[in-house]
Amino acid sequence: RIGVKAVLLSGLAGLVLLDPLLFRLYFFSDEFTLEPSKEQKLFLTDQSDRVLLCTGRKIAKTNHLEALILQDGIAHYGDGIDEALFFTPSDVHMVPFIDRVFGRIDRTPLLKALVREKRRGDNTVLEFRGGLRWYFRIEGMSGSDRNVVGLRASRIIGDEQAFGTWAVYNSLLQTALPGARWVLAGVPN
Repeated sequence: RIGVKAVLLSGLAGLVLLDPLLFRLYFFSDEFTLEPSKEQKLFLTDQSDRVLLCTGRKIAKTNHLEALILQDGIAHYGDGIDEALFFTPSDVHMVPFIDRVFGRIDRTPLLKALVREKRRGDNTVLEFRGGLRWYFRIEGMSGSDRNVVGLRASRIIGDEQAFGTWAVYNSLLQTALPGARWVLAGVPN
């Protein structure tokens, strides 16, 4: 027989996994030492299909992007594999981000249990058991877009966009599936 307390706890756990703000406050409690401001809460909970996030430093933009990848991976369940793309202009931007995401997975048993594959290198991949596969690609400072060609992504997240080139966006339009969610983030220069 399942007790009331067990039902309530499982309901709260489900809410933490699905609610954008609760997910960030729980899984990123080490990063949120202060209560998020009203403006931070607005962008942390924005579920729009098209988001352009232009913030200053130390606003929790990176935490938000990290949480989007993890929460989308946990909440996604479907038949087959659904592709998603995270891109940055260069390795200087990508490597620390990957270290953060993979490190959080390694430190959190629940997240680790929900990951099917985690691979670093030239073809960095993070695949969740529910079928969402994130590709991490470098846009390329040379103006080349070859690293994003060939994917069919339902989600596209770009970080450090102030340092990016225009050439990649034509290919990203071809990469995006109809109705894809776009989140482009950066700090104004």
